[in-house]
Amino acid sequence: LCDLFWAQLTISPVLNDRKRLIGHVGVMRDITAEVKAERELRYAAELQQNIIDTAATAIFTVDETGRIKTINRSFTNATGYTEQQVVGRHCSVLKGDPCLTRCNLFNSANPGPVFRKQCRITARDGKVLTIIKNASATRDDQGRVNGGIESFVDVTELVEARETAEEATRTKSAFLANMSHEIRTPLTAILGFTDLMARQALGPIGTPAYIGYLRDIHDSGAHLLALINDVLDMARFEAGCLELNEADVALDDVIQRSARMIQG
Repeated sequence: LCDLFWAQLTISPVLNDRKRLIGHVGVMRDITAEVKAERELRYAAELQQNIIDTAATAIFTVDETGRIKTINRSFTNATGYTEQQVVGRHCSVLKGDPCLTRCNLFNSANPGPVFRKQCRITARDGKVLTIIKNASATRDDQGRVNGGIESFVDVTELVEARETAEEATRTKSAFLANMSHEIRTPLTAILGFTDLMARQALGPIGTPAYIGYLRDIHDSGAHLLALINDVLDMARFEAGCLELNEADVALDDVIQRSARMIQG
């Protein structure tokens, strides 16, 4: 059995003095190694392109002037631009902010890669997208910058959801603070009047049973005020302004007050 190999064959005619064909001369060269290397390079290029196309991250490349060379499917899904619409155009078509005024990719003062930088770009339909991007310059065999590659993830919905949640938290805290103050104002008056009556500051009011009821009213009001203060403390906690102070508590007093409140 003979081993098969790839060959490059060159055949030239042999002519006599009368310019008539009298034969042929052939030269053959074994190019098996070259064919294998070419196939491996083509396979590697196809594999790389497949990886880029199936990546969930938007990816595009530019040349040294900033003109877009390639994009992947996720780029089209995120921006709405097809390959025919952006390849060959300058990357400023995306209206990147702050990229339009300061390009970090080709910034000689900061030649390093860009990692997890939050920026904004404009999609084809005019919608402004908030993105997190990575970018790095590419270089030729001489080490000179000949382009760049950038990938990004659209986080617009996440940013909007965070801002909505923060606004809702601020609104809730403001509501709790206002509500608590509104309730605390009449409670302070109730506690003050019941305290005066319990001490009979303005004269006797009758049987001792009423004195006990007034004390219960006063204790219930004080408990409600403590609950409102807890609500205020929650608002302070969410605002990062809560200060905790440790103190000894008489447990028997807590139990007795609780029992009086549910006595009925």
